[in-house]
Amino acid sequence: MGKVIDLTGQKFGKLFVTARARNSINTKDKYAYWICKCDCGNKKVVRGQHLKTGNTKSCGCLGRGNPCINLVGQRFGKLLVIKKSEIPPDAKNKSIRWLCKCDCGNKKVISGQNLRNGDIKSCGCLGKSRRIIESTKTT
Repeated sequence: MGKVIDLTGQKFGKLFVTARARNSINTKDKYAYWICKCDCGNKKVVRGQHLKTGNTKSCGCLGRGNPCINLVGQRFGKLLVIKKSEIPPDAKNKSIRWLCKCDCGNKKVISGQNLRNGDIKSCGCLGKSRRIIESTKTT
């Protein structure tokens, strides 16, 4: 293995290199890996060669229709986006999530895709109020 060039502090596409990662458990893997933070806020470990050649330019968000849009301060139905939420490391769905405050006062973490598509417009209180109204109409 040749000398490792420190990539810490450099930017490659949307990725900012924050530190060197421990190499994989596979002892035959002789490549240097780097912990990177994407412009969208996600963290990703990337092989240094892939950063330098431009093969990896983001955490994967560029291939998902560029959801690196900052939603803070935007309103979706009854929800006001407060801040970007961390993605749990064990999450199966790695979509970007946002902490939102509902007009009723509740807070809820919701994926950006669900907000932008209009699939979720409240913390759940909107559906509850609709059910209450519908049940009073039928009785």
